[in-house]
Amino acid sequence: MRLVPPGQGDQQGVRDAVYSSRSAISALEDARSACEFESKNEHSLSPDGFGEVANAFGSCLVTVESVGVLNEKLWKSNRENLRLAKRVAELEAERATSNHE
Repeated sequence: MRLVPPGQGDQQGVRDAVYSSRSAISALEDARSACEFESKNEHSLSPDGFGEVANAFGSCLVTVESVGVLNEKLWKSNRENLRLAKRVAELEAERATSNHE
């Protein structure tokens, strides 16, 4: 994990956000699944409690479901920014070459 001061993001910010989002969603899904399984276990100490927790995790997943769509938009934007940066570098190189002639 890198420390980036607020308002001073960098080119890695999108990757960090996407990775963190995917990790969080996976962890929520794993927790929901485990709690749901335990809620159906007849030997569980608290099947009802685990069922409630599974429902809470499920609600969280529904709330953050749009993160996947956001991730795609962020990756697309990041790819476009990289393409444009490459083009700018090419144009600057051409300009520098033509100024030296």
